[in-house]
Amino acid sequence: MGVITDLEQATMVAGSVCDGLDALRDCEFWEISELDLLSLARTLERMGRLVYAAQVHLAGELDTRRVADRFGCTSTLALLRETLCISAGDAAGRVRAAARCYPRNCPRVRKPHRCCRCCARRWMGVRSVSSRPAPWCPRCGR
Repeated sequence: MGVITDLEQATMVAGSVCDGLDALRDCEFWEISELDLLSLARTLERMGRLVYAAQVHLAGELDTRRVADRFGCTSTLALLRETLCISAGDAAGRVRAAARCYPRNCPRVRKPHRCCRCCARRWMGVRSVSSRPAPWCPRCGR
């Protein structure tokens, strides 16, 4: 799949992911062997991380565009809390992760900081390195 550039594509992809997760939720796990369950658990964990990575990416874009100002919110954190009905801690975590991955001094830069080995190899040109690497990268989900 290529780069998603419009709302219709994004909604279609998100809808198909939701359909797949609905099917997984109704899965009869009791028929699956223990080793296969562990393999599925790893796959689902990766999927969860990728979902979080997409949420962080979106929060970063909202913050970069200063969307909260246009909707009368005091911050991106407040905008996320009100719009998504999530806790302050969840909203703050997304905004902090986005700030760590997307430098604020250049709003159009899409390169993440070197927060994990995967991103460090891909983005050697980024000079700003966080002092404490993340246990996994919110940009790539690894």
